[in-house]
Amino acid sequence: MQMKQMKLALLLCALVCLLTLAVGAVGTKADDDWYELSSADDIADLAAAIAGGQTGVRNQKYRLTCDIDMSKLSDGKVQQPIGLRKSKAYWFIGEFDGCGYTVSNVDITSTSETAVAFFGVLGENAVVRNLTVKGKIHGPTVAADKDAGLGGIVGILVESATVENCTSACDLTAGGGKYYIGGIVGKCEG
Repeated sequence: MQMKQMKLALLLCALVCLLTLAVGAVGTKADDDWYELSSADDIADLAAAIAGGQTGVRNQKYRLTCDIDMSKLSDGKVQQPIGLRKSKAYWFIGEFDGCGYTVSNVDITSTSETAVAFFGVLGENAVVRNLTVKGKIHGPTVAADKDAGLGGIVGILVESATVENCTSACDLTAGGGKYYIGGIVGKCEG
């Protein structure tokens, strides 16, 4: 009897793992395996999933399907960078194609994150292309414990990551501490 219960428990565990992998990424999955983002909520959900350590999200391929106005977020959702500095497990390491669209009314204010931009950290082999971001990016008002990166598109870009054909029309405001600031990329790390 115990063996049957053990087998059932293992089967249920395997099913839960498969379902978690199947719904890991954010947006609508297209036939070519890209996840399509079409709303402010989609972008906020992507950032929140990576910040929450959700697996199967940060290494996917995403593309915009339209211009997105971030002021249209649902109640209770907040804007935050896509990818955080706290450890490599929170970096964005996938592909993001803006497809020539604009994300407007971005308003990201960090209280402690030291990689502040639309994308906080682009990790190894990540690619962001064909994207315009408009809005406001504010660094922490407290002194950063390490060198901080503040940018319109990327806060910190790891050496093997790539940014192509992107435009930033963001007002950047640094807080306390030492910041590297750039309109597109705040800081490059190798």
